Amino acid sequence: MANKQLTLVCVRHGQADHNVRGNAPIFVFTDEEKPALNSDLTELGRQQANLVAKRLSTQKFDFAISSDLKRAKDTADPIASLNDTIETVVEWKTVRERCFGIFERIDPELCRSQLRVEDAIEDKDLLTWRIPKGESVVDLRRRIEEFL
Repeated sequence: MANKQLTLVCVRHGQADHNVRGNAPIFVFTDEEKPALNSDLTELGRQQANLVAKRLSTQKFDFAISSDLKRAKDTADPIASLNDTIETVVEWKTVRERCFGIFERIDPELCRSQLRVEDAIEDKDLLTWRIPKGESVVDLRRRIEEFL
């Protein structure tokens, strides 16, 4: 049997409200056991989404997937609207970015600090500690592997 080749195109969402320092008062979360930031795109984020949509307008896609969060959907929508090969964008919760649990509600700087600490650890298999109501690096890796 011949090997099949898969090209995976990953696009990060455009700049969202929570990516801008000082925007904490306008943070919006999902209503679930492990709430996720469900921020809107900023004006710059909408411009970024339109720019990447233009760049991917001639790319052939067999299917398109987005997380169910607003910023991801609002990035995927322009891509789909400019690309004739995308009939629909399927929303999958499993492709959400990492959940930082209570750190997301307290202070975004805590998330950045956690990432700096984790980045300093060479053996990522050791990173099993979970922020309360969040995911560890190992949890995230397992979720990605299951998706792929």
